[in-house]
Amino acid sequence: MNESDGILEIEQAFADADQEKFLSAMATLDQEALIRPISNAIVEGVEKAERVALGGIVFRGSQKAWGNYITFVVYFMIGEAYRILKPNLEPWLGKKIVIGMAKNEVHNIGKNSVSALAAIAGFEVFDLGIDVPPLTFIEKVKEVDADVLCISSLYSNGFENVAETIEMLAKEGLEKRVMVQVGGSMTKGMADEWGADAYGQCVSLSINCLKQMLDIETFPDERLGEGIIKREIA
Repeated sequence: MNESDGILEIEQAFADADQEKFLSAMATLDQEALIRPISNAIVEGVEKAERVALGGIVFRGSQKAWGNYITFVVYFMIGEAYRILKPNLEPWLGKKIVIGMAKNEVHNIGKNSVSALAAIAGFEVFDLGIDVPPLTFIEKVKEVDADVLCISSLYSNGFENVAETIEMLAKEGLEKRVMVQVGGSMTKGMADEWGADAYGQCVSLSINCLKQMLDIETFPDERLGEGIIKREIA
């Protein structure tokens, strides 16, 4: 298998949620030399898988859909890919993301997948884990001079902490230079009301929205869903 075929095989492996095909293709490639093409293939493959597995529903309208059996296989594959690629990954996009689950929230499958895929895509990711107090988010954002704060809560017991974190960001005078993307089960209306810049409808759309917000790449609306919330950033 030549390099081009191997890269295409990796993309298709993720699109098909085929772990064995992914590992087989990876074994044929020089990971250090081809880290960026491999990473791009994974990101593209994840989006294809989510489009098929979610029936396209999450790519139009504001419904949230974080997974069924196929997407959970893909999310496991993202984690495996990150572990394999980590020695050769570097934050070539030059953008920093702080990510974590809001205080009182411990359901982190989606967050872990976004965190790992963002690192694979070339972001510098600072993952604070689960049950993160608002102040901890703010302190980390300031410490690393983050470009984006990604905060998530699947259940309502964490919603008020999402809102409090965004409010605290504004009180610290950071809302003009730090973008906020929320995830979990919040609606676009809630995210907009709280002052977020985007919300992640699924893993691949979360990455697309991050790239769009940070002027890294421009996507057609169908590849952003309704994730972008318009707000002026200094």
